[in-house]
Amino acid sequence: MSPDHITIIDRIYEAFETRDFLTFFNFLSPTIHITQCPEVPWGGVYHGQEETKVFFGKVNTYLEDHVAIERVIDGNDRIAVIGRGHGTIKATGRGFDVPIMHLWGFQDGLAVRLEIVLDVPIMQAALEP
Repeated sequence: MSPDHITIIDRIYEAFETRDFLTFFNFLSPTIHITQCPEVPWGGVYHGQEETKVFFGKVNTYLEDHVAIERVIDGNDRIAVIGRGHGTIKATGRGFDVPIMHLWGFQDGLAVRLEIVLDVPIMQAALEP
């Protein structure tokens, strides 16, 4: 395993869970590239930390969300995090629980890429009014 990258992943998800975004962003490259499927309202492609803040702001508009990690796959400079996204849809108060996969890319100890894959039909159903 890549202990440095695994440690960074652990700290990224811990910071996300506690909403410590200062620490969270310290692990992201200034040139971070985030991709989320366009079938959800916060989907799209985001470049750099400012657009990443926009991305997480959009997510926060729709969801009170948490990540339960089930498995981490170490590919050296690429780390796959497999688990479940769960929480509440803010507009309806309805809970959701959706399978997810996050593929992280690292360079020089910072995350340079995050590709987010989730079970789109489950998430779309949860978002329905």
